[in-house]
Amino acid sequence: IGDAKIFMNKKAASLDTKAMRLRNQAMGKLIQLAKEEIVGKRGSHVGSRGGIVWDKATPDSPPKNRTGFLRNSITGFPTQTGFAQYEAVVGPTAIYSRRLEIGGGNWRAGTKFPYMQPAFDKFLTLQDGLVREIYGGE
Repeated sequence: IGDAKIFMNKKAASLDTKAMRLRNQAMGKLIQLAKEEIVGKRGSHVGSRGGIVWDKATPDSPPKNRTGFLRNSITGFPTQTGFAQYEAVVGPTAIYSRRLEIGGGNWRAGTKFPYMQPAFDKFLTLQDGLVREIYGGE
């Protein structure tokens, strides 16, 4: 019985480690895809009064970089919820990130610049259905 117990403990530890690695890989891939959505620099020009005027952004398209703060703020927060049960929340920490993703505030209704949802959609597609199965098709 002792050898069987050691064997099972080793198998359990291996399963737990593999689950954690899978979570970490999935988290890293989603972070990468989200950052890839925010590409290019937002253009600017000198205004009539001599100051810099940023060109208008294109609604329903991912935002473009001005400072890189939003892109750099996208990170993952991993947790363990039980044996071989790992989760991660991936998203930006920039205070204005939610407004860019879904709109709101004093912007005209429907004005938004999604970058997380397109990244998540790509993430689901890249995982050959496995992630869709894990997340229940959400």
